[in-house]
Amino acid sequence: MRSATYLLTLIAVARAASAQVFTGGTRLELAAGWNFSNFSGDGSMKHRTGLVAGVGVLHPIGNTGWSFEPQLAYSMKGAESDGAVGETTFKVDYVEVPVLFRYEFWADADSHPFFSLGATPAFQVGCRAHSESGAIALHRACSDDNLDPHGFDVGLTGGGGFAFRYLNHLVTIGGRYNYGLVDVFRRGPNERNSVWSVVSTVDFPWLR
Repeated sequence: MRSATYLLTLIAVARAASAQVFTGGTRLELAAGWNFSNFSGDGSMKHRTGLVAGVGVLHPIGNTGWSFEPQLAYSMKGAESDGAVGETTFKVDYVEVPVLFRYEFWADADSHPFFSLGATPAFQVGCRAHSESGAIALHRACSDDNLDPHGFDVGLTGGGGFAFRYLNHLVTIGGRYNYGLVDVFRRGPNERNSVWSVVSTVDFPWLR
């Protein structure tokens, strides 16, 4: 009887400690997913699919269910268009600094939904164009098309998803939408970034 009582006590303590890992301290997170990006503006474009990956921190704000979630990510954006030289893909890549606030419903539960919202400053680190017409393929910088890309963008970001526990980690999978407030190019069509993303994160205990 004493052994059974002792075992049950250990299990209860372990479960309580596990719960504190996810609700009682700051967590480091790794994030990765896919962008489905487009330009929203003058032209008629198709989506470009690209990678988004980075790291972040999730810091609970008291016991409110809210957390502060700044991140640093590499994000591949752009769009595709059909023109006189065939299909052209504009590949515009950014280093982003999403500044998000996340609300978790029933955060103590093993699995629960959440939503997030905030702003995403982004610094353009590459702009290329790839055109294909039959067997001919052309690779060039955006400046070769007389397009002068802005070096900075800031977008409004919102999304949601589900979080669940796996071993000693908190895993999330969700979607988010980002709409840029700055034109992609200084010259040329008035286009802005419009990006849907599917992102998964894995959280690790960091500070208690």
